[in-house]
Amino acid sequence: MREVAASRAPENVAYVAAHAADTGIDAGSVDVVTASQSFHWMAPGPTLAEAARILRTGGVFAAYDYEWPPAVHPEVDAAWEGVMRAVDNHGRVRKAEHLDRIRASGRFRHVREVLLHSVEEGGAERVVQSAWTLGPVAKRLESGEWTEDGIGLTQLREVAEQVLADRTVPFVYSYRVRLGVR
Repeated sequence: MREVAASRAPENVAYVAAHAADTGIDAGSVDVVTASQSFHWMAPGPTLAEAARILRTGGVFAAYDYEWPPAVHPEVDAAWEGVMRAVDNHGRVRKAEHLDRIRASGRFRHVREVLLHSVEEGGAERVVQSAWTLGPVAKRLESGEWTEDGIGLTQLREVAEQVLADRTVPFVYSYRVRLGVR
């Protein structure tokens, strides 16, 4: 993924293969550091120390995560919640702590959260395929630990097909961006 991104990046954007807490990047040389769907997997103290070290004054650290599932239709959304309850360890709690961790680090002069969204189109099949993209879902289904019935995918498929039929509808994806300005 990094190679593809680097091949498409403008000249002033660089991708580095490194550990979040030890990038090897010069101090004060970076405008933006991001953690996309990943900050909850990092040790916050060392990661934030490194981000603050490499950011220039006024530079921004941004940890962002999408809120799952997308908003599609009230009945489909309710069926999605059944899947989400089955996948309880999806990381919602850990992600909710991002803002407090950035603030508690004491390394940023301004910390806040902003909410964003995007709209994409999809139908019943996309609803089900989206559920499969969740790591815990795919892992447990492929290992045989769970069945589609047990995790709620069968119910989600039935509701999506009944409610959406062959229609394409907007899928509203929401994102939480936790920002720290050095």
